[in-house]
Amino acid sequence: MTLKPQADKAPVLAPAPPTWGVFADSGEPATVIRFECADGAYSYPYHALTRWVLQVGEPQNLVIEAGADRVVVRGRELEVVRDALDAGRLRVLRIAEERYIPIEAGVVVAELKVELKVESSRSEE
Repeated sequence: MTLKPQADKAPVLAPAPPTWGVFADSGEPATVIRFECADGAYSYPYHALTRWVLQVGEPQNLVIEAGADRVVVRGRELEVVRDALDAGRLRVLRIAEERYIPIEAGVVVAELKVELKVESSRSEE
């Protein structure tokens, strides 16, 4: 039996991936997460993430501890990002500026910065 296209029905399109991130395929957990910031891209193995805290308010803050570093995410509806971290499925997180996204679009990552642990320089003996 051959499937025939139905001219009276529009094809169903897959939803576009979110502008703010990339997910691992279903059933395939991510092993590394990359934070794409204005000043560069920072990658961490998932096992280096020790905790993340979603702070409610307007805007919301999601603070992620990655080894000695701290990643601060500001935006709205960041519960989706937190849930993706909980599931180990978030591969890439990047800024998706609010002015380019319709109000009803949901998640907005307005600011993303990585605060690196500053190592003190050793004094020469």
